[in-house]
Amino acid sequence: PNTALIVGISAVLLLLIAGTTTFLYLNQRKNEAQSSLSLAISTFATAENEQDPEKILKNYSLVKDYAQKALNLDKSLSQAKEFVSKADSLLNAWRNVVDALKLVKEGKFDEAMENLDRVRPILGDRLIFNQIYAPLANRLSAIQNVEIAKALIQKGDYKRALLLIESALEGDPENEQLLALK
Repeated sequence: PNTALIVGISAVLLLLIAGTTTFLYLNQRKNEAQSSLSLAISTFATAENEQDPEKILKNYSLVKDYAQKALNLDKSLSQAKEFVSKADSLLNAWRNVVDALKLVKEGKFDEAMENLDRVRPILGDRLIFNQIYAPLANRLSAIQNVEIAKALIQKGDYKRALLLIESALEGDPENEQLLALK
């Protein structure tokens, strides 16, 4: 009879230990998921306030990684799903901005503007985006105005050419080609 009692108590203890271990493991995973989600949230806020497109890109990449880790640990975290989706969309948008900046350095203004126009619906309300977009739009407008002004000068329509040049200089006051034509 003592052996059966000892075996019974041992089985109960083993079940308690297994249950406690499972509970602790699952609880640790939930805590780790919440921690990763918290990192995603704070990194998202950092990305939203950043002024350097390269750093913005890095931060959204981290947001996506943290949120994905949280989701892998706890599939029920709907907020993590939202952050993966948001970060992915913003990551792609800011990649276009970074690529556009590289194209500007290469003198490929039209291609750069195409990249920026593609993401303007997503990023158009952000100050840093507009600080990149507006000068490029002004530069492209100035390039077009230079060509139009040259054509007007060739036709002898100096008055209209001068009006166009002065108007274009308001948007791009340091444009050397416009200044030379004036």
